[in-house]
Amino acid sequence: MKAGDFLIRLLFLSALWIGFLWALGLIWPAANAHFSMSLASSLLFVVLCAVLYAGGLIALRRPDPNAFTGLVLASVFLKMIAALLFLFAYKHLVQPEGKWYVGIFLMSYVVY
Repeated sequence: MKAGDFLIRLLFLSALWIGFLWALGLIWPAANAHFSMSLASSLLFVVLCAVLYAGGLIALRRPDPNAFTGLVLASVFLKMIAALLFLFAYKHLVQPEGKWYVGIFLMSYVVY
């Protein structure tokens, strides 16, 4: 996939996701309290996707046939660590009421 196609699809997915989050906030007012966290987590995952895409292009050009597999394994681990760090930082800095922010964040994690 060309870089331009990747970016267009990633931006389209992000626009759909942010639209869904906005609509969720209209239907369920408790979700509005975590809209900024949802936007920040979406930005985190967009950046991770872009870095993974660039790493994938590099890994595919390497002569080592296991480079891409190693990248996939590392990316799964790093995405989980980044997600946990983000959640812990959000909980520590914002101190949100309730636990709904975790569910909203996990939906973002699955989408990206």
